[in-house]
Amino acid sequence: MSPVALSTAQLVHGARTLVESSPLPMVATEGPAHIVRYVNPAFCRLIGQSAAVLVDSPFSAPVVQGDDSPALLDVVLATGTPEFALDLARVCGTANAIHLPFAVWPILGDDDRPIGLLLQVTEATGDGPDGQIDSGTAAELRDVNERLLVAGLLAQEQAELQITLRGEAEAALTVRDEFISIAAHELRTPLTGIKTSAQLALRTLEDSDLDKARTVRYLLGIEKGANRLVQLVNDLMDVSRMRSGNLLLRVNAIDLGPLVSSVVLRYVEIGGERYRLTTKLPATPLVVTADAGRLEQVLDNLLSNAVKYSPGGGEIAVNLRQAGNGIVLNVSDTGIGLTAGMQERIFEPFGRAPNARRQGLPGMGLGLHICRCIAEAHAGRIWAESPGEGQGMSVSLWLPRL
Repeated sequence: MSPVALSTAQLVHGARTLVESSPLPMVATEGPAHIVRYVNPAFCRLIGQSAAVLVDSPFSAPVVQGDDSPALLDVVLATGTPEFALDLARVCGTANAIHLPFAVWPILGDDDRPIGLLLQVTEATGDGPDGQIDSGTAAELRDVNERLLVAGLLAQEQAELQITLRGEAEAALTVRDEFISIAAHELRTPLTGIKTSAQLALRTLEDSDLDKARTVRYLLGIEKGANRLVQLVNDLMDVSRMRSGNLLLRVNAIDLGPLVSSVVLRYVEIGGERYRLTTKLPATPLVVTADAGRLEQVLDNLLSNAVKYSPGGGEIAVNLRQAGNGIVLNVSDTGIGLTAGMQERIFEPFGRAPNARRQGLPGMGLGLHICRCIAEAHAGRIWAESPGEGQGMSVSLWLPRL
C-alpha cells in the first residue's frame, strides 16, 4: 500500500496531532454521500458549529445557484484528482457565506481508489487561541500540508502510470498473440501446398509412364508456395526494419508513368478474363524523387489486394494524375469493400477488414501498413475510401512532385 493510500480512520489517527493544532480548517469525509468523519477545531470555529453536530452528517451542499456543473466534491471523489477552488461557500452550506480558498484531495483506500476526501482551507482564518496565530507555526503547517498534497499528487501520477503501462503491456501481448496466430496460419497455407505438390510430383516421377505435363504442374505449385513464403518473410523483415528506422531508400528521379505501366502489364497478362483492368496515365511525364523498387512494391501490393478482394472478378482501375504540387496514384476495384470505420484500421499492423476474414481471404494484414511506411518515408501519404461493404474500395497514394 502506498504512503498516501490511507483509510479515513488511519488519516484521522495518524495526523491528529497535526490537524488538531492547525490554524488551517480541515475536514475529512467518507463515501459518495460525503459523510463527515472528522473536523478539526479550526474548522468548527470557522463555520460556528461543533464537531458533535458535524460528524456523521453529510457535508455535501447544493451547487451555487445557476451553476449546472457537478459539485466539486463529487468530481474529486469520482476522478481521484485533487482540486483547488477560491470560494468555500460553493460547497459549505452555512448561513453566512465563507469566501476562502480551499483544496480538496482524495483519500485513497487499499486498492488506490478514492474512498473519501480531505478538505482544507488554504488560508489561516485568524481565530486561533486568543485570536492570535503564530506565523512560524502556520507557515510550517502549510509547508507540511503542501508536501502531503504533493505526495498525494505523485502517488496519483504513479497509479495512473502503472495503469497506462499495464494497459500497454496487455495490448502488446494481444498484438503478439494475434501475430503468432496470423503468422502461423499464413505460413501453414503455402507450406501445405508445397508439401502436397511435392508428394504428387514424387508419385508421378515413380510412375513408369511419366506424365511430364502433370509433373511440371506440380513443380509450379511448389514454386508458387515458395514464392508466397518468400513474400511473407520479406513483409516481416520490412516491418521490422521500418519499426527500427532502418528502411533503406535508394532514391532517384523517376517518371511514374512507365513504372505504373510495367506493373499493370504484368497483372493484365496473368489476369486473363478474371477481371477487367484499365489504366489512365497522363501524356506528360510525372517525375518524383523516390526509390523505384519501393514504389513498385506499393503498386504491386495495391493491385494484388484489388485482385484478392474481388474474388468474383470485376473491374480494377489505375489512375495516375497530377494534383497541385504532388502526384496521386489511385487503384480502385469493385470488390468486397470495407465495413464502416475500417479506413484507418487496415493501415495498422495486422489490420484486416472483418468481411475479408469472414470470407476466408488470405493475408497477414501487413501489406498496407508497409505501404504507409513507404509513403511516409517519401514525404507522402496514403489513404483508403469505400462506400461500404460490397461496394468496392479505392486506395490513393500522394507523393510530392519533383
